[in-house]
Amino acid sequence: MVTIRIKYDNLESREIELNLKNLNYVNKIKNISNIVYFDCSVNEIKKLPKKLFYKMVNLIYFNCESNNIHKIPKNLFKYNSKLETVI
Repeated sequence: MVTIRIKYDNLESREIELNLKNLNYVNKIKNISNIVYFDCSVNEIKKLPKKLFYKMVNLIYFNCESNNIHKIPKNLFKYNSKLETVI
């Protein structure tokens, strides 16, 4: 399961749960800039796409624990200056 929370202008954030077992499908949301919460923990993810978070400039929280990720791409969070939590 992958959970994302999207912040809309002047509205409360909305949570969207995606039943996915592979980040390849989540990669399609990489151009959504208003994602603030991204949880892809407890999946079977082996790698994170290099540019996954480039446009997610509002990202505050990211959790990818309990996966098979052995290497984090250099500059993965380069454009995520609001990022507070990485698990």
